[in-house]
Amino acid sequence: MTQRTWGILPTALRQQIWQREWQNRRRLRALLSGERAKWPISYPLKPPTSAQALTDIVHFRQFQQQWHAFPLVEGVSVDWETRQYQHQTAQRVPCRVHIHTIQALLSVLGEAAIKQSQHWDAVMSPLLALDSGLYAVLIQKLELVDELTLADSQRLAHVLPQLQAGLGHGAYLRALPIQGADSKFIETHQVLLSALLDHVHDGAISASGGLLAWLDCQAPPKDWLWLRPLCSQTQAALAGLPLLRLAADTLLHYPLPAARVLVVENTQTGYALPNLPDTIAVFGGGRNVSWLAAPWLREKQLGYWGDLDTWGLQILSEARRHQPQVCALAMDQATWQQHQAYLVVEPNPCLELPELLTAEEAALFRQMLEAPLGRLEQERLHVEYVRGVLWGWVGV
Repeated sequence: MTQRTWGILPTALRQQIWQREWQNRRRLRALLSGERAKWPISYPLKPPTSAQALTDIVHFRQFQQQWHAFPLVEGVSVDWETRQYQHQTAQRVPCRVHIHTIQALLSVLGEAAIKQSQHWDAVMSPLLALDSGLYAVLIQKLELVDELTLADSQRLAHVLPQLQAGLGHGAYLRALPIQGADSKFIETHQVLLSALLDHVHDGAISASGGLLAWLDCQAPPKDWLWLRPLCSQTQAALAGLPLLRLAADTLLHYPLPAARVLVVENTQTGYALPNLPDTIAVFGGGRNVSWLAAPWLREKQLGYWGDLDTWGLQILSEARRHQPQVCALAMDQATWQQHQAYLVVEPNPCLELPELLTAEEAALFRQMLEAPLGRLEQERLHVEYVRGVLWGWVGV
């Protein structure tokens, strides 16, 4: 059945306007902020030609009747024309609807849009009482405003004046001395608060590099790594702890008390490492090897063992970018060949040849891309094989 392209009824027009003006947040923000100042918004109703009207006379009558009955409110107008149709007397037909104001738009869209607009007005009110200039910021962050409750907005209005440059004095965000809000509140509404404060303080938050920097607060730890001493000597140097976890950034500033550092891609593999003299294993970081930029690592014997696949070799290359002396362990042609029975498909391989591979590693990378089964996961390697590789690395 051919889709009808003429005679838009009020219900269909309302759906069209909802999608075009209300669901499209870019256009809606422009309307609410006044950036789109060209009113009215006009929509053609596509009255039929004589031939079209004759093909579906019932729809033609509905088109006329429903627009005759359409309740016009202030700010909404409909253009009508008198047209001569074949085999009929002259007919008055609606041609175009004009919406002149935002209130008229709400009336056309109906209850859902009206309620949403009322919610925005309510939650914006406490903040606009502080500074009417915040309206433009709130409109740009409309998705966040949509999620606020009135209680949230009132707390934001209470907290906003308390936030000042340097308030954190180097503490974490949840330690800020704020009255009238729980310790998680600022963290939860950090994006919106940053935008509001940027307006209040003339762009100082953006200029400082973000809210945390402006407040002089520490960023919460992230990119956690596991540390495991692999001999009694290194365990004693780590206060006797057999296993500990810390943020990756910590290792940029605190050298590990071992002559050797063994970096292992996956967590479970790190738990299964054998004892190795004067060695500490750092594992579970996956692709995050940025901490290898630590200057103190230049004095260490540094090994890297990851999955033997294209991304594993990419991570190896990135590790060498930070520390050229990195030695790849169990990531060579011999290992790949001896474990053919354990190869699997690599779902989304790295297609670009990493820069800092040896000639043999680069050849293996290309071979992996061409092979139907090219990936060898760390966990698939025989235990005795891994021990032999690691003991050979430390010279046992």
